[in-house]
Amino acid sequence: MRRCNVVCRIIFLELNMLARYLFSLIVGLGAVDSGGAETTLSVHSAWIREAPPNATALAGYLTIENHGVIPRILIGAKSAEFGSIEIHRSIVKNDVASMVRQKSVSIPPAGGQVDLKPNGWHLMMLAPTVPLRAGKMVTVTLKFNGDESVTTTMPVRNAGGTVTTHHDGHHH
Repeated sequence: MRRCNVVCRIIFLELNMLARYLFSLIVGLGAVDSGGAETTLSVHSAWIREAPPNATALAGYLTIENHGVIPRILIGAKSAEFGSIEIHRSIVKNDVASMVRQKSVSIPPAGGQVDLKPNGWHLMMLAPTVPLRAGKMVTVTLKFNGDESVTTTMPVRNAGGTVTTHHDGHHH
């Protein structure tokens, strides 16, 4: 009988410690990915491909990294410089290239990343509201699941990916 009391007490203490650990883990996860001021996402290598002045769409590229413990999902983007922004993916099927609108793109956790780059995933930036020449900086807000958003600045670059400035037709 005494042996059962000792074993039962050890099991109870172990379960109590496990419960405390799980509670702190759950509370910690909520704080990390709550969508508040702290974010687990970072954006880098962002840029927009320059297009002719009368273009109705431009393509935006960037890398999104997820430093959190759960996958994050990019569900949209917005910018004052565009009427709308969609997520697209370039695909080749039967030797024909096309762009297909996507509802979202998932960014894996624990240092995972997604590259939005030419000939792959990208932002299709529609109906520019102002002329966007190389050198212009555009503020874009990326929207993620869980009401989280990340704002980044994207320079407009020429097709080669370099920023140039335009002054009355002269290039410096």
